Amino acid sequence: MSLDTTPLLQIEQAKAGYAGSVVLHGINLDINASEVVALIGPNGHGKTTLLRLLSGLIPLISGKITFAGKPIEATDTSERVRAGLVHVPQGDQLFPEMSVEENLLMGAYLCDDPAETHNRLEEVYTLFPKLKDRRTQYCNGLSGGERRMVGIGRGLMANGRLIMLDEPSLGLAPLIIEQIYQALNELTKSGRTFLVVEENPVRISEIAQKISLVQGGKVHWSGTREALQSSPELSQVYFGGH
Repeated sequence: MSLDTTPLLQIEQAKAGYAGSVVLHGINLDINASEVVALIGPNGHGKTTLLRLLSGLIPLISGKITFAGKPIEATDTSERVRAGLVHVPQGDQLFPEMSVEENLLMGAYLCDDPAETHNRLEEVYTLFPKLKDRRTQYCNGLSGGERRMVGIGRGLMANGRLIMLDEPSLGLAPLIIEQIYQALNELTKSGRTFLVVEENPVRISEIAQKISLVQGGKVHWSGTREALQSSPELSQVYFGGH
């Protein structure tokens, strides 16, 4: 019996944008189950727009998006979350007047099994011990790094089949970035599937199986870190190579 090699997510010639302004000009991208794919490239060239498109926040103008073997162009955001497509957006979009644990539990709102919800919560606390110490604290009193951990943890609580992270290290101190990437590294070892937008290609390349360069609303290049570094021009821009 042959194994199913169909990608978990397939994006074919996706075109999308905002209020008549096209940002994505025919994106093509495949992500396999248990794969970590990184999106790098200049700001304003469509990386965040692609995540918003995949999560249903903006409509597809043309093209095709297939998730877990089913087309999702016509499904709304809640249906995509139920299917296992989870988006952790850029910034700290938390409920500030709720505690850390209350915010985390919001991520598991689709789970009706208390034992499973508890297990997910304990997994987050194991990955981010600082959050367990802050579990009763309101989120408006957290540091930027702690808020980012809560945002990622809330996404993990949904137990998605594909978790999309937008700029997980943006604006954080090096020590906090190290803690976040240690947690992500542990998650990738467990077989989780991630699509990560990251401005720090050196850091994300440590855990990503594939790196895709998004420029001008298209995927201009895809490959491994080694392949990226072997290109003198790209290596100079993204790794400071010579």
